[in-house]
Amino acid sequence: MKIGFLLNHYDLHQVPHVVPYALELSRQYQDSDVVIFGSTQGELDFAQDIGSGYRNHRCVFEQLQVPFFLEVFDPLLSKWIFLRKPVALRVNAHRLSQFDALVVPEMTTLQLRKLRGFTRVKFIRVVHGAGDN
Repeated sequence: MKIGFLLNHYDLHQVPHVVPYALELSRQYQDSDVVIFGSTQGELDFAQDIGSGYRNHRCVFEQLQVPFFLEVFDPLLSKWIFLRKPVALRVNAHRLSQFDALVVPEMTTLQLRKLRGFTRVKFIRVVHGAGDN
């Protein structure tokens, strides 16, 4: 089974809500391929830092591709519109459609359901927060 864990956010706060699940899953289920995707290098660096505390995990860390114009203009545009998230999904749709399941901490990723190739992909939302509500 191929399982992708998708980090596609403007802040790093969602990384520790998702990454431990991926790391532990890769340790417990040796027949699963687990990939942690990040749309920024900061997300991947933080995920790898958390991963250093999980001996024998088998996760692969992969950066999502985004167009150059987005790299350049997104810091300014993000003050008005969050363009990076949906663009990163569309640009990487083919790669993401190759997974049996995508685990996500947010709802933007559900836009992928509308695209061709995602009929068999299961979406799993990891709800984050204090857990008292």
